[in-house]
Amino acid sequence: MENWSALLHDLLVEIAKQISCIEDFVSFGAVCRSWYAAATRENFTRSTQIPWLMLADVEQENESERWRQFFSLSSGRIFEVILPEASQIRSLSSLGWLLTLGELKANLLHPLSRLQIQLPDLNTFQDYDEDENFFLDYVHKMVLSASPAATRDYLVMVTHGFATSLGFWRPGDASWTAVDPWESYIHDITYYKDKLYAVDVHGNVILCDVNGPNPTQIWHNDVDDTKLRGETKSVA
Repeated sequence: MENWSALLHDLLVEIAKQISCIEDFVSFGAVCRSWYAAATRENFTRSTQIPWLMLADVEQENESERWRQFFSLSSGRIFEVILPEASQIRSLSSLGWLLTLGELKANLLHPLSRLQIQLPDLNTFQDYDEDENFFLDYVHKMVLSASPAATRDYLVMVTHGFATSLGFWRPGDASWTAVDPWESYIHDITYYKDKLYAVDVHGNVILCDVNGPNPTQIWHNDVDDTKLRGETKSVA
């Protein structure tokens, strides 16, 4: 075929959906404008793809063309992606999206399409103290319930604050919503089958229902953390 850019868009979409390697998907989108239009996040449907790892940021002079490096576990290659939105800023990740955190500001960012979704400012959390100026360390962990590229019915869930509390945001909300605080520090969170699971520093598991207007803890499993630590003895 003389002009590959003349392929029908629907055909290009079907081809894009058959690509199983993210590197090939990026190369596919770099052919021309029409191929790039088909190389959207929702058309990369291979959920078993090994994710890229975003490497540490480095100092760069050109602010408009600052890039981030990503390491591919499957190919062992390092890719440089122009991504000034994630340069010199703290980032967390889930389902291929980045949560970028600036001074009070929070955004979801897709590193390949550079699509950004503005989230409420961090000071909409009830326990945020602007006098402490600790916005860089205020959010510790983030998980998405689903990809924003695939649906508008998703949640952004985070652990936040000095007490490492739970909070979430859904599209359309004007502020972050807090989940009733737990008596211990939350260490990690994950989302599974419409429920948010949290683990505290003692190994206790907390199950939260975040689907209704008033998020609640519906179950928790207490763990004897002495069994996790083992018997301790003092040495004279």
